[in-house]
Amino acid sequence: MFNGSDLGRMMAEICILHERFPKEPKNAVRRFDGVTPYGVHPTLSAMLLLHEETLPMETRETGAKALLCHDIWEDTTAELPTWARVPDVEFLIKGLTFSKEEDPFTEMWKRGENIILVKLFDNAANLFCTGTMKPERRAERAEKIRKHAEYVEKQYPTLDIIKVIKGLLQ
Repeated sequence: MFNGSDLGRMMAEICILHERFPKEPKNAVRRFDGVTPYGVHPTLSAMLLLHEETLPMETRETGAKALLCHDIWEDTTAELPTWARVPDVEFLIKGLTFSKEEDPFTEMWKRGENIILVKLFDNAANLFCTGTMKPERRAERAEKIRKHAEYVEKQYPTLDIIKVIKGLLQ
């Protein structure tokens, strides 16, 4: 497991990459308010996964690194950080990366169980900033995330993220 100093450097690097190398200026900040640095999202996603004490440490570490980098290829012109260039992490990053033409809620099911599990933490983090969405869009997204959480809960019934998602969807 990486230590706190390593994790802090990884989070800082992700924030810097999103700030300095966005494909478009709007990609440097979160869409919901246009001010929050984009790096907050991948960091929150990774932190949620790292807190899952019932998952194996390897799953948590690999998944957290992938979640930190999961939007690099979609939203920036940056290369992956050195610490993410290992086969297991790159595999997850590729599985979590979608083209503009792809619907992540449809495509993730084709990419394997590890992708489905890790993507749930990305989806959970996105639930924290749906207040400015149109009600129809929020309801549609909520239903897709509910189905995603129900699926993952069958394989991992003790995950705390399931409780978080259920609470956010109430």
